[in-house]
Amino acid sequence: MSATLAGPGFHFQADFASRSCSGEFVSGDVAVIKPTHEGMFLGLADVLGHGREAAPLAATIGDHMLRLASDRPDIVLSKLHELCKGSRGAVCGMAHVAYGTGILRFAGVGNITIRVLGNAVPSRLPTHAGILGGRMGEPRVHEMRLDRGALVLMFSDGVRDRFKEDSYPQMRLDPARMVAGKVIARFGRAHDDATCIALKVQR
Repeated sequence: MSATLAGPGFHFQADFASRSCSGEFVSGDVAVIKPTHEGMFLGLADVLGHGREAAPLAATIGDHMLRLASDRPDIVLSKLHELCKGSRGAVCGMAHVAYGTGILRFAGVGNITIRVLGNAVPSRLPTHAGILGGRMGEPRVHEMRLDRGALVLMFSDGVRDRFKEDSYPQMRLDPARMVAGKVIARFGRAHDDATCIALKVQR
């Protein structure tokens, strides 16, 4: 589900890669990339458990993220929380990047990681404790302005989150599809589903 979007201010390229855990053929992770009128929406959910036991709920969440995608990730998160009540639950992160301003708005619950590389100050945006469908507080949105040349990575806990840029020197040069795939290949954990979304802000 790759996407390229050129707007009046910024040009984005986004793609994702996903791999099921060892011994499974389906994943409990789901990723969504969807252009909107204002920019680009990115969503990633990791259903509790993995593989076949988690895949049906992941597919349902993915369908709803595609339908609800907007520049208000907090509202989408709240609606998914209602959807997941009574289920095994999930952790989730979602972001929207505006093509006119380069402003990224992010809201997340649980252990989804979002890192921004290539800005003047590399950043890791916070998610908040909780589970979709379980105990979750009011979603909070965190905003930051992306620089041209920035790389946004959003990934599930099937990817080790403390890797350094110099362990993959071409990261900010490779196309988004290659970046997402290599992040999983190099830093993924074999015992869990692993998914990575990569969004590049073109220079």
